[in-house]
Amino acid sequence: MQLGKIRIRFNVLLLIMTALFLLTVISWAALDTRNGSLHTGQMIAILQLAGILMQTVVLMALISLQAQETAVARDRMVKFTAPEPEYDPAPQKGTAGEPLRFERMSVAKLKFRFSGKNPLLRDISLELKKGEIIVLSGETGHGKSILLQILQKCYPYEGGSVRIGHRELETIDTLVWRRTIGVVPQDIPVFSGTLLANICLDPATENIDKVRRFCQLHGFDRFFENLPQSYTTLLGEGGITLSGGQKQLLALARCLYTAPQLILLDEPTTAMDTATEQFVIAILQKLRGQAGLLIISHKDSLTEIADRVYLLEKGTTRQVSRSAGLSIAH
Repeated sequence: MQLGKIRIRFNVLLLIMTALFLLTVISWAALDTRNGSLHTGQMIAILQLAGILMQTVVLMALISLQAQETAVARDRMVKFTAPEPEYDPAPQKGTAGEPLRFERMSVAKLKFRFSGKNPLLRDISLELKKGEIIVLSGETGHGKSILLQILQKCYPYEGGSVRIGHRELETIDTLVWRRTIGVVPQDIPVFSGTLLANICLDPATENIDKVRRFCQLHGFDRFFENLPQSYTTLLGEGGITLSGGQKQLLALARCLYTAPQLILLDEPTTAMDTATEQFVIAILQKLRGQAGLLIISHKDSLTEIADRVYLLEKGTTRQVSRSAGLSIAH
């Protein structure tokens, strides 16, 4: 932006200087031609040479700006390519191929801050077992969504521990861990493609029957088959053809399609009507015996089905009663 502003000011200055220079040359040549010191052909030659000279000077002056813009672009590319990958793409011997069995997650005294910022999470402690539903509530901007991203291994935590069974989360292979969990984020990515490809993330036509059977098993079919071309409906970049509630249903179907053992849900029903929300709640209750569910929500309908409710405020968590959770939601 700074270089752009400099370029604009510089171009205006060059145009003014060029105009003044050419005006001076034209005035001098016209005066000398009138006095007989120059012939008309000589005056025209002088004006042409002056124009060529000014174009060259302007181009040379702009080279420095282009060099600085090139340096900025190079620095951006270096910053983009320099960070270490979040996991080693090469299979880790003895770990990458092994499935992980989730039974219990324990978060103790977790701390996190963004670089150069004050601590966002100071003392986060909670427990979740397979077959349980816990709800995390609290005011906006206190770090609930960041906690879910930490649990996905998107950010390293500064202190405390996250244990999956007897293993620290940091020691678990990232690919193995992300195959174990399912996530419904608050900002749902929808790709330019069919509904089928957005559910299974694979556009191959042989997946149509698998996706259809999955949706019929969980009851999503009554929502998706009403779309113009059913599972082959093109959604458009960002899901411009879907409503907010339909995007959340898509995200939930995508999450459950891989049969995760730990499910992380960030405000999964905020854009849904009451009937659709009750449908989602029924699905979540059916999943109790198959997975552990951690839900971020302010809705009393989700707080009511929770085994425990945690309140996150000022970077710390504390367990509250479900009735207290309802008052928080209101």
